[in-house]
Amino acid sequence: ATWKRIGALLSDFSPKECANYLVNSGYAST
Repeated sequence: ATWKRIGALLSDFSPKECANYLVNSGYAST
């Protein structure tokens, strides 16, 4: 359920914004 909501929210962002959001949220480690 959580990931479905995240997916719906991310659909409003550009790919770069998505990447930045995930990195800043600690979901991605690059």
